[in-house]
Amino acid sequence: MVSRLPVIPLHELAERLKLNKVPIILDVRSDAEWRAGHLPKAIHVELGRLPDDDLSLPQDDLKIIHCGHSDRSIVGISVLERRGYRNLALLEGGYSNWLAAGFEVVGKE
Repeated sequence: MVSRLPVIPLHELAERLKLNKVPIILDVRSDAEWRAGHLPKAIHVELGRLPDDDLSLPQDDLKIIHCGHSDRSIVGISVLERRGYRNLALLEGGYSNWLAAGFEVVGKE
């Protein structure tokens, strides 16, 4: 169970990227979705791999989790909390809102 669910506004993350004050951005979408485009400086770990993969992420640094909208992100945050990770937040509206807002996307095939 997720005990709290902080939400990071899109514009706040965009500003952090612009200022090069980037938190860990964890994209839990599928491999195909990742290849179609993703946020700059994001790390990709498909949701189904979160319980078992060696993530090598700092336990306490801010980690912003996102998927296409937010359903998988919420599950991902719950999994990460069970694994002992702290300082987790949800990206407001996920990748679809990021894209709709016109913010930078990289890795488009």
